[in-house]
Amino acid sequence: MKTIPIHDHNLVGMLRSFSKDEQKKFSKFLESPYFTFRKSLKRLYSELVRFHPLYTHITLSKEYLYNKIYPGKTYRDSSIRDLLSDLLTSAKQFLVYESLKLNKNFPIYLLQELRKKNLVQQLAKQIGFTYEEIENIDTIDSEFFLLKYRLEAEQHNFSQMNNKLTSQKNAVKFVEEIKTSNIYLMFFFILEIVSNYTNLIINTERFGAAFIDDNIQSIIKQFSIDKLYEQFKGKNKYDFVIEIYKQLLGAYAKLGNWKTYNNYKKVVKKYSHRLSHDEASFHYSRLISCAVLGAKYGRLKNNFDLELLQLYGEFLERDLYKDEKTNYVPASLYRLIIFHAVKVNRVDWLYNIISEAGPKLHPNYRENLQNYALANYYSAAGNYNTAFEYINKLEIDYFMFKYDLYYLKLKAYYDTGELDPALELLHTFRQFIRNDTIITPSRKVFHNNFASFYEKLIKITLKTSRYDIDRVFLKLEKTNNIFHKHWLQEKLSYLAKPAAGYLKSS
Repeated sequence: MKTIPIHDHNLVGMLRSFSKDEQKKFSKFLESPYFTFRKSLKRLYSELVRFHPLYTHITLSKEYLYNKIYPGKTYRDSSIRDLLSDLLTSAKQFLVYESLKLNKNFPIYLLQELRKKNLVQQLAKQIGFTYEEIENIDTIDSEFFLLKYRLEAEQHNFSQMNNKLTSQKNAVKFVEEIKTSNIYLMFFFILEIVSNYTNLIINTERFGAAFIDDNIQSIIKQFSIDKLYEQFKGKNKYDFVIEIYKQLLGAYAKLGNWKTYNNYKKVVKKYSHRLSHDEASFHYSRLISCAVLGAKYGRLKNNFDLELLQLYGEFLERDLYKDEKTNYVPASLYRLIIFHAVKVNRVDWLYNIISEAGPKLHPNYRENLQNYALANYYSAAGNYNTAFEYINKLEIDYFMFKYDLYYLKLKAYYDTGELDPALELLHTFRQFIRNDTIITPSRKVFHNNFASFYEKLIKITLKTSRYDIDRVFLKLEKTNNIFHKHWLQEKLSYLAKPAAGYLKSS
């Protein structure tokens, strides 16, 4: 049997994810007499956590752990394997209990248990308390409606237990309870189905036809959200949520349509104060994706491009990037914002974002990400000496940034007229693409296409080939699977001008 190093064990992957607070809580969890964990599990965890967060120290091995837990005893691999497995199971249980404490459905679980034990008086009081709790929730999302549905269902179960259908009044009450619970279930269904459908559209655009689902497409076509909204409009205090999702579906049904996009944006802005943080973040993320696709398919490309700047700014300003996993701006989002500002040539806006976003970046990566942003800023502003200063300060921790670094240098070399170093770097870049085992072949096509057109651009500039500029430009226009297409188009357009030589020295 192949021996798995400790640092590759599933348990270690779990422990690496624990925060300092979770480490302390898990230690107390293992000490709790309620769960009756073996003392050896606590000792095992105490030894393991000393190696947090990497767990790769040369000392750490099964033999080391066994000797610490069972000093003086002969090593038994099966015993330490079982302990590691049991500790992993305990860690999973810990995560479940921690989650339950924060779960919005916790009051419902209590109602269910009181009902099962037929504790009628306590159940009646608890239902009243739970109604008050939920009514005080002032921000809305799909989980809120699921919670409302489950509460109404428990209220109906309680009524069935204690009120017989002996009067017209009770019969009407029963029917109203069923109708109310079904309405909230319908709200939950509408939010989830539209959310999943738009997610399908975004991923289909990103990864291709493999994400197309005919069943969901068919359901959406038969799904008349307009009629549903008319049924609820003015009759339910949460009708605004259905209006938001109605406009969301409309915007994604007509990607690139400026009117449907703005209808969606208008209702999101109008009601965002009534949405939970996660729900507001979801809708701004959908607005951003809709604007990206709008620039791709719509006639008003510039409108959508400028709209993206505003959306990115609001997303950062309102801290909508925060969630249960992070309090900091993700590096991938920061990268997209930088790229877009450079693409639309809004370096002034980019500089403000760089200044304001600094404290929102993770402290461990802040300086490096700011260097990355400033390298892009000074390159876009044409200050290549300063751009190279920041490029040289970069420590590339994120894999995709390695490609970004190549692109930054290739574009800077061209714009400063250093075409021999540009060709040398292009050769290295092609080798890097060829040897890359991480990205997919379909993704490599984007990089290789850039390399091919970049080489043509240099040869046309140096007049060392007989490439027809108009033909190359037309071919570039028809090429969609390519990075930095706009930059290449801009340079080729400049060369195509009458009596123009790109290099200032020529």
